[in-house]
Amino acid sequence: MVWLHILMGTLGLVSGWVAIGAGKGRTLHTTAGQVFVGSMLIMAATGTIMATLESNTRSIVGGAFTFYLVATAYLAVKSRWSMQRDLLAGMAMLAASIAGYAAMLGITAAEMDGLSSVAFELLIGVIALASALSDFRLVMSGASAGRTRIARHAWRMLTALVLASAAFFLGQADEFPQALQHFGILSLPVMLSVLTIPYWLYRIRQGRWIANASKAAKVRPS
Repeated sequence: MVWLHILMGTLGLVSGWVAIGAGKGRTLHTTAGQVFVGSMLIMAATGTIMATLESNTRSIVGGAFTFYLVATAYLAVKSRWSMQRDLLAGMAMLAASIAGYAAMLGITAAEMDGLSSVAFELLIGVIALASALSDFRLVMSGASAGRTRIARHAWRMLTALVLASAAFFLGQADEFPQALQHFGILSLPVMLSVLTIPYWLYRIRQGRWIANASKAAKVRPS
């Protein structure tokens, strides 16, 4: 399972960057995106299972939240609203559970090691709670469209890419050559993936390519 996890994680990172660089709505973007979704779901699932067996609570949170992000990002553009609505309610419960679990871990860690040790749990907990509330609101209000739907898809996919990059480059830093472990070199891919989020949300706000992307998604309202 370890090698499957590593293989899918590597494939996810490569396909994710290909999807980012490809023209939106084009065949390459769609294909790379589908590879990204499949590989990331497998990577996150196997990572969560292994973390559970090893009682690695931080990796459980990261793996489960990555799975949630990719699944809901895919649902946003690839399913009928009737199907999305039913699945989204369950995914919102998952996100709320992740937020609660992260908060519990953060409180425990803060009591033992101080507030400086809970940055990861706090960050994931806040994002997971906000995501759950967004999902519940969408279930109650109905399907989103246009820029809102594409933005929802994009920030969730890109956040999953950030988590995968952090796990690969920073979580496994000791596996890289010593030369790469100095001067923050391994943090550069992570920071670059973080910067893609505001960049693409801005691009989506401009909306010049939204029509092509929406056409490629082929989402039906019911």
